[in-house]
Amino acid sequence: MNTIKNILETIRPKSLFSRALVILGMPILLVQMVLGYIFVDRHTETILRQLSQNISGEISLTLDLLENTENVDKMLLRAKESLNINIQILDKKHLDTHGLYQKGWLYNHIDSALKTKISAPYFVFMTDDKINIQVESVRGVIEYEMTRKKLFSRTTPLVLIWTGFSSIVLLLIAAIFMRNQIRPIKRLAKAADCFGKGGDVANFRPEGATEVRLAGSAFIKMQERLNLLLTERTQMLAGVSHDLRTPLTRMKLQLSMMDSTKAKKELLEDLAQMQSMLEGFLNYARGSQQEERKLCDLIKLLEGVIKPYQTPTFKIDIIYVDKKDSNSLIFSLKGDLVKRLLTNLIVNSKVSGTCVHITVTQRERFLQFFVDDNGAGIPLSERENVFKPFYRLDTARHTQSGNVGLGLSIVRDAIRSHGGQVFLEDSPLGGIRVVLNLPV
Repeated sequence: MNTIKNILETIRPKSLFSRALVILGMPILLVQMVLGYIFVDRHTETILRQLSQNISGEISLTLDLLENTENVDKMLLRAKESLNINIQILDKKHLDTHGLYQKGWLYNHIDSALKTKISAPYFVFMTDDKINIQVESVRGVIEYEMTRKKLFSRTTPLVLIWTGFSSIVLLLIAAIFMRNQIRPIKRLAKAADCFGKGGDVANFRPEGATEVRLAGSAFIKMQERLNLLLTERTQMLAGVSHDLRTPLTRMKLQLSMMDSTKAKKELLEDLAQMQSMLEGFLNYARGSQQEERKLCDLIKLLEGVIKPYQTPTFKIDIIYVDKKDSNSLIFSLKGDLVKRLLTNLIVNSKVSGTCVHITVTQRERFLQFFVDDNGAGIPLSERENVFKPFYRLDTARHTQSGNVGLGLSIVRDAIRSHGGQVFLEDSPLGGIRVVLNLPV
């Protein structure tokens, strides 16, 4: 049962276009099969009966002429020319056997027709392309040889061919119209996918059937509402950040005029932590903003990202797999977005690790990044939770890090807006490996 189900699942059309063709084609095929059966069963039977009677009538006529004519050779020649039948008189008086060589559909039709026209004994034999009939007469055994085409009408295959051809033409016309109806659905799906990846779909216009237009209009309204929501979120976070920066700056100025004490040092550390938290909020809000793709030199981009964090106590290595002998790697990327997500990964690794290895591999349609560190790692049960906004592991909850739980949230938000994927694995360095698949 499962095998049959799997087979049906395999052969079942997947796309809307192929399913529509099956819906259109199956009734046409069934109608053609029924009509073909009725036509062959009724029409062909009638035609075959009439043609068999014609053959038996021709044989009966030539038998009468042979019995009453004196110029046999001339008569045989005229019969061959007019009836397309080879007739010859065999050198024997009686048949060795009579009746039918074998039972069959065609044999039965000829036998029935001969019985109504001829009273003399006869024998019927057929090959792949010939019909041979031997009949006893007063002149001896007469042999009639003709082509099997005399039993078939030329119109029969023509009717079947034309009906089949017309059905195929109608199905092709229907397929063309169906493809035009499906094209707006594909455009809608493409626009939705582009919008989900942070692309611009301002040129999208609803088209097609009424239902498809309604879906397109609903998508445009949803897009407008989401853009408004994202804009309001960005403006709110930017406003909060701006409002908080003013008192922070004032506090820094006041502290700078104070004498160096332990309390002053602790207050400066708290202010730095608050500044880091504000930057985290802004980066998270900025991740939803749209950015156009442009050609970027990946080598220069990565060097610019790691330079501020490369220190004697924190080492960052970049490894290019299958890199050609070139000082540049040019790809169509959202440059600022890639910088932001890699920066967040490096900052996260710096909390508990001392080194980061960034491995870049160029696949067929995307770039793959392995970002490995030798830090504390992330438990398997927490690897999905860490992508949630404001979620922090217990090991990250210390005041020195300034961690607000947005690092990996920013990474996932950024990579998804680029149309890519991100997931976590165990790193060969002992920490965590972040795998980034980035379409280019």
